[in-house]
Amino acid sequence: MKKMTCREVCRGIVDFAEGTFPIEKEEELIHHIRNCPSCREELSVVLNLRMALDALDDNVDFVYVEPEESIQRALDNAKQRILYYNRYRMVKTALTTAAGWAMIITLFLQILYWMRFI
Repeated sequence: MKKMTCREVCRGIVDFAEGTFPIEKEEELIHHIRNCPSCREELSVVLNLRMALDALDDNVDFVYVEPEESIQRALDNAKQRILYYNRYRMVKTALTTAAGWAMIITLFLQILYWMRFI
């Protein structure tokens, strides 16, 4: 796993908070945030700002969430997205492989069938 710098993490924090950060890089970002206090603080600010803006958009009262709780919730959600993404990739690979083998077997059987009539 490539280590992300604080600069790279700070560039991606807003996208991460909005759920638009590339999932392929999300694990690196999570690892960095878990180990870097300044990036954790930056994420906390962005998450609380985002919640406040969402509350304004929805015309509801803003409920302050403790920074550690909001960070942990965001990191847990990201881990869940990564888990689902990895499962999706695994199933996609298995289905693609099965389809490829089905085509090869079908072609082989078709050739055998043709050879019987030659």
